Amino acid sequence: MDAIVGYMNDNYPGEDIIYWIESGSSNEPQASDFLRRIHTNEKVRERFKLRGYGFYPKREIPALCAADFLCWQWQRNYVEAHSDGDNGQWLEEFRLLFENENSKPIIPVKLGSIGIGIRGMIHRFYNLHRD
Repeated sequence: MDAIVGYMNDNYPGEDIIYWIESGSSNEPQASDFLRRIHTNEKVRERFKLRGYGFYPKREIPALCAADFLCWQWQRNYVEAHSDGDNGQWLEEFRLLFENENSKPIIPVKLGSIGIGIRGMIHRFYNLHRD
């Protein structure tokens, strides 16, 4: 969520986020509690730009399949674009997802133990770890 918020702040500062999340994971109750805590605290909700959220089966929200396809295509393109000799260029099909050559790239956020620890402290500060 921090990566999404960072991207939105940089590129779409006035926009909020509505999360559509695939249902059925064993971690859904924990994720639902986390999002509920964010949503019920106005200050934290604004920080995370959270307008709403829900958990849905893919059969009801086919757009969730598009997210899988996008992630697969992004991973494939990222590896190929950064392999030796490709000069970091995205494949033509993937470039169709960007408005123009000046569009901000979708980049990975590499989280090591320090980054995860910092996010844990931030979440504890906002009291997102429990009710």
